Amino acid sequence: MKIEKYTQYKPLGNAARRELLDNFLVTLERHARVSGIDWENIKASNDRLIEIIERVEKRRVYFWVFHGVQMNEVKEAALYCFWLLKLKPFYLENHTPNREVNACLAFGYFFNTLLLVTKKREIKFPLSANTTKDIYYAFRFHDLSKESLMAIAKMIVPSEGFAYV
Repeated sequence: MKIEKYTQYKPLGNAARRELLDNFLVTLERHARVSGIDWENIKASNDRLIEIIERVEKRRVYFWVFHGVQMNEVKEAALYCFWLLKLKPFYLENHTPNREVNACLAFGYFFNTLLLVTKKREIKFPLSANTTKDIYYAFRFHDLSKESLMAIAKMIVPSEGFAYV
């Protein structure tokens, strides 16, 4: 999506919201299948998913307005994961808790995005299996902030250019 020079956030139009939501769901489905998650049995709250899209877009505008830079894909992935963990839009029809489903989807999205970025930048993925397990545990059981997820992402894939983005 092309960033315009905003002075304040303007809610997304229906077409833009639908496009972002469709792309997000396609990406999540791909990560779910790679992670062995039964995507066919996962249900979602569209209202919560749209809220996630809007909140990430608000942050994108924040970076542009207050820092004059575009948000990179690593920080964007961290924000999507934060909101997945916070708003828990996904659930299974069986008795699996929403927290577990959303933590698993967020973790898959987060790490698959970081793996793709490290591969694209031709750098080695720096985490051991044990550290990855520790981070997954944190996704499942800890209350992670947006800033902590962005810091973890930045540690794994160092930003190019501006320190905050």
